[in-house]
Amino acid sequence: MGQLRKPSQEEIIEVANIVLGHLLKLPVNPKTERKGGYFNLLDVWREEGSAVWQKKPLMIIEIGECHPDLLEAFYVGQEKTTRLFSHLPDNHISSWESRNVHPELKQKQYGGAVVTPYKPNIGSNIRVRKMGSFSGLNEHRDEAFLLPIWLYFHWMTYVDVLKIVKISDNPILGPLLESSNKELCMRM
Repeated sequence: MGQLRKPSQEEIIEVANIVLGHLLKLPVNPKTERKGGYFNLLDVWREEGSAVWQKKPLMIIEIGECHPDLLEAFYVGQEKTTRLFSHLPDNHISSWESRNVHPELKQKQYGGAVVTPYKPNIGSNIRVRKMGSFSGLNEHRDEAFLLPIWLYFHWMTYVDVLKIVKISDNPILGPLLESSNKELCMRM
């Protein structure tokens, strides 16, 4: 796979809107009043041989429409990526691996963030990965929103995606890929 593709923000947003459109049309949506969320995208890396991870925010943007009462989703999305970032030394690839929604917790920790598995940069000794979160729907839909985007931009392979789906037991991804693949393939 070599170097990660570096699409423009406009292209990422366009693909994200396509994916969200298909996601909102899927049946059995437990929160039909929710029509969008906050998409958080970062580069994360470490130099070869270093144990220290670094991050650079690339964008935080509303995709779809978020009711003003859902401003908390903005902060939840950032919590998801911050938590996943803190678990990179443990080789976590999904925020589901550190999820904690115990009823007694004041601040719950949800699934809905993913990170690209290690991909070497050609001609560089830096390991760059894409990390992102979505927050505004429910955990499975938040995660499912991200995975077609990661596939489209070749930030993950289907094997990588299957590993994440196995962790979260996500029932939404299959129907979403079936629904969105044709439109996304026509963009290429």
